[in-house]
Amino acid sequence: MKKVLVICCLVAGLAFSTNSWGQGVPSSPEDMETVPIDAEAQFVPERMRDMSQKAAYLVVSDGYKCDSISLITKVPEQPLTVYCNHSRYRYRIYAAGGRIKVVPTN
Repeated sequence: MKKVLVICCLVAGLAFSTNSWGQGVPSSPEDMETVPIDAEAQFVPERMRDMSQKAAYLVVSDGYKCDSISLITKVPEQPLTVYCNHSRYRYRIYAAGGRIKVVPTN
């Protein structure tokens, strides 16, 4: 539980950092349109919807594609995993050296 809380706080806190990818990418999660949850989404519980939006923001602000959220998972001692666009794209979000790193893993 403690590790899940830490990663949630990390994602929420670092999602407010500025973006260096230029125009067309929102500068904060509040500036980004809500990323829809896929109709056939396997599991995006209500308590994780806000975190899923922040995770989608991190993915998009790193220059990757995430038009819809299919699944978001967090396993203890593992990075947060976000599946986007009907599970076509999968990204892992790591906290490394005080920075957030988004890695595509298809």
